[in-house]
Amino acid sequence: MQIQTNQTSGYRTTKVKALLADPDYPYILSALFSGEIEQLAIEDGTVVLKKRVKISENPIRALAFNLKQYQILAGTDDGNVVILDSTNLNVVHSFMAHGDFIRSVAVNEHQNCFLTASDDNCVKLFDLRNYTLKNMYKDSKHFVMEVRFDSVDPTHFYTASLDGKVRKYSIFNTKRIETFYCRPEKSASLKTSTKKGIKNALSSLRTSKTISFKAFSNLSGVNSFDFVNKECLITANDDGYITMYDRSRNTALAMSKVHNGQINRVRNIGDGLFATCGNDGSVKVFDEMCKVEATMASNFKVWDLCIHNSHIVAGTDEEILVAKIVTEKRTVRAAGEKVFELRNRELFTTRVEDGVEKNLGSFDEGVVDFMPSKNGKVVAAISYDSIAFYSCLGLRQKLVVDSACDVLFADDSFYVVVDNTIKEYSNSYEEKQTFNLERVERILDEKDGYLLVATAENTLLLKEGITVEKLPSTEEGCIMHNTTGEKFVCLFEDERMLVCSGSRKNVVDLSVISYHSSGNTLFFSTETELRYGFIDQDNFISFELKNASCEILGLFNNTLICCDETKTVEHVSIDSKFIEFQLDVLVGRKPSTPVDSFRPRAIAFYESIGRLESALDLTANDSQKFEILLKLGQLEDASKIAGSRAKHSKLGEKHVELFHKTGDQKHLEKASESFYRAGDLGNLFYTDSLSTRTHLDYVGNRAKKDGALNLSLMAHFVNQNYSESYDLIKGTKYERMFRENFLEE
Repeated sequence: MQIQTNQTSGYRTTKVKALLADPDYPYILSALFSGEIEQLAIEDGTVVLKKRVKISENPIRALAFNLKQYQILAGTDDGNVVILDSTNLNVVHSFMAHGDFIRSVAVNEHQNCFLTASDDNCVKLFDLRNYTLKNMYKDSKHFVMEVRFDSVDPTHFYTASLDGKVRKYSIFNTKRIETFYCRPEKSASLKTSTKKGIKNALSSLRTSKTISFKAFSNLSGVNSFDFVNKECLITANDDGYITMYDRSRNTALAMSKVHNGQINRVRNIGDGLFATCGNDGSVKVFDEMCKVEATMASNFKVWDLCIHNSHIVAGTDEEILVAKIVTEKRTVRAAGEKVFELRNRELFTTRVEDGVEKNLGSFDEGVVDFMPSKNGKVVAAISYDSIAFYSCLGLRQKLVVDSACDVLFADDSFYVVVDNTIKEYSNSYEEKQTFNLERVERILDEKDGYLLVATAENTLLLKEGITVEKLPSTEEGCIMHNTTGEKFVCLFEDERMLVCSGSRKNVVDLSVISYHSSGNTLFFSTETELRYGFIDQDNFISFELKNASCEILGLFNNTLICCDETKTVEHVSIDSKFIEFQLDVLVGRKPSTPVDSFRPRAIAFYESIGRLESALDLTANDSQKFEILLKLGQLEDASKIAGSRAKHSKLGEKHVELFHKTGDQKHLEKASESFYRAGDLGNLFYTDSLSTRTHLDYVGNRAKKDGALNLSLMAHFVNQNYSESYDLIKGTKYERMFRENFLEE
């Protein structure tokens, strides 16, 4: 999904508190703080006012449709529910429902009832035909911010409260069915896999213990919630977090901070996507994996949003923003020389070398993700209840594995996770072997006959189905070799990477977003950079490849295939000769590659690993040589080529640093000489005052000429040149005191 960047502030208004739209209604409704309701249309990307009516002297924060009877229900801050004709916005009826602000109204046309939620901590159920009170729900300990009927069973409904709880009820009685807490504590038990979609997360949870909402910490209020699909709901919280739940099992699937500060609304906008808006002035659109697909921004707080005729509409304190939505859902993968792209149901492939695109065909309904084989000849189509395998030649179906939740392609076979088992199939789709593994969730990697597998409790390294190493739980990881060919496992957590081999474990402070391992080189992306690295003995060292964030799809012929947030594919060239040079150096081999084409990078590499003498040998000019001599502590040699004031100043700073370390007075004297050549009067005053005082007279005279009178006074005074000091202090209230103490006998 994409949002056009040419946002239109086509309609200025004040303090939009609620927006409402429906596919069966031709207009957008806007509820204002002024007590007015506006009927709006989008014409040529611009918001146009069709009608405005004032229904209250108080703000309106809630709107709902009763399109079966062509009505609109509005909730006001004085506790009234106002019913309007949906065409002309004429008031049909109004009545007092609460004694405080009405925050939300929800209509159930099939059951002929509607709900209201209020700051009086109460939810009320009314008859839609005669507006009589049917039930009242008073469990909340704080304001009830939103109420919604269950998208699966409309006789149930949910409420969201600032006491941090989501509650579930029936319309037939007031007994609470379930209480859900706002968001969970961050713990290993919540490490479910969402990077391959909700299907994968749900499958992993079905093999694990239930995590009760009642065990969650009440950390923030819930301002809004919505149903992402039949199985999941998502909450928007006071502290900028969203939390997605499998509501049938009362289990958290994902939790993420997506706004700076309060989130005011979360909305399901269709096609597996949902959107949020908040006080930070942003609207963000997410896919079902809680990954940001698009954003739009405002200079004001955004209170509500809605979708109308392929536009996303956001209501702020000062204006209504509109942006066009491109509803095409795109997923991009790479394998070998091909880039695959799933657009809605159609699968396309593009050759890396010539960029020629080919339409392979269409999948059946229900495919939420796909995975190509390493050679790009087979593709696995992942749906909620199965994984189907297709030949890329004509997109012909070859195999369907029911109840499968994950797949990994190796060179000569592929592995599928099915109900606590891992099944291996040959490339001719014959089942080769099956081994049981309790609560298995994902296969992370395969290399040299080893499988790296994630279970509900651990990450396991397997050889022929037997566990050879048990590692901490993670969602992502890979098998790779260090520079000497020893096997290691890299595990990627939220803010760190674990490099493991047997009992050896090294923690690296890196937040890896995507990665691709090739031999003993790991290419990875962070939030700001594209990098690559090696495991040198037990330590991981990495280097910047590009100062930009992207998702790594694969590697082909020294070209890293990546894509940005808009799914635009980008090719990043890899200097394989420089990487070969680095590996030669790390393992102690004489570099086989001439360094002329990458001399500055080779120097920087030697410096980064502490090989300063080797870096010095490669220097091609005095500037490079000077910097390395400083780092080596060869200050006499550095002084000989310090041909500028800036270099002399650096040399002086280095001498001061060595004085602090050694206490040797000669470093202060040499620092003074360097600062003198640099013209650095401030530093020269201090170093010379504490050493030979050779240059204090120069500092005093030069500082006076430059207008630095305080520095001049201090230099002459420390140098006991009182007559010069008196000239500087003459005319001040200290003149007489100075003369009597330092000039008169």
